[in-house]
Amino acid sequence: MENRAISISLAVSLAAYLASKLLLKAHTILQEATQSQLIAPLIDILHQSITILPWLIGGATAGYLCTYNPLKHGAITGALYGAAFSTIGIMVLSGQTYETPDKISQLIYAAAFTAKSSFLFSLSSAFGFLTANQRRGL
Repeated sequence: MENRAISISLAVSLAAYLASKLLLKAHTILQEATQSQLIAPLIDILHQSITILPWLIGGATAGYLCTYNPLKHGAITGALYGAAFSTIGIMVLSGQTYETPDKISQLIYAAAFTAKSSFLFSLSSAFGFLTANQRRGL
């Protein structure tokens, strides 16, 4: 396991997450200012593109930096990313919920988010690995 690739890709994912939050604020302002029905679908497409930045850039970084097993490193990075954000979310919400079913639903959502992040990071790590192999061949 290449710890350097995982740690760097987690840092890149965090930076991409923060950048996407800033871009989403600008997107909201743009969406409120736009009155045209012709431009509204394009702005919605822009929203989707902004929300995929953390896992796309983070997974591609993991695949680019590792020399073997890019899918494994992408999956590990995604699992760590999902677990970290889920843990933070549970800590924030735990003071506001007291019922057992609410706690269970938070844990189920956290597990689903971790699995989704692991899958998406591993998909984008293949792109990063292929990019690195093409550059090594030149």
